[in-house]
Amino acid sequence: MQELCKNESYKILQASLKTGEVMPRHESTSDAFMIVKKGKGKISFDAEAIELRQGSTQLIPAHHPHRLEIMEDFEACIVL
Repeated sequence: MQELCKNESYKILQASLKTGEVMPRHESTSDAFMIVKKGKGKISFDAEAIELRQGSTQLIPAHHPHRLEIMEDFEACIVL
């Protein structure tokens, strides 16, 4: 993860992950909005799994545990 921009109100991160990588189950202290720029992945919450592809977006609520599995080299911007 690379921080692209930060101020008192928000932070923008660039995520670049390779096929087969897994971001273990975790949660954020603030809402996160993900914009997928490239690749394919699957984000799993307690009761559901959502496929992410280039052009898709996903809101991840604060304190909502989730896991990210990469199925194809993946790039996304994440606004916290």
